[in-house]
Amino acid sequence: AFLLAAGGFLYPEIKKTYSDFRHSRTLNRLIVQAEAYQKDQRLHYMSDARLREELDAVTAPPVPLSRGEKTAGEGTGKPANRHRDRS
Repeated sequence: AFLLAAGGFLYPEIKKTYSDFRHSRTLNRLIVQAEAYQKDQRLHYMSDARLREELDAVTAPPVPLSRGEKTAGEGTGKPANRHRDRS
């Protein structure tokens, strides 16, 4: 009975210690990942103006083709990727 009472008395402290240990390990792991992310040379930051230029280039309308050039299926009245119906 004495061991059961001692266990009940110490259980909250044991649980708290375990939770603190686990929390500190998680935080340390996040710190290591954050340091690696900040030191990664492949990453580069862009200014707001440069980012807008890049986004405008992506969303700009396509440059028209010169005369005489046609893409696949253009001007034939048929889709570019036509599959035969094999019924």
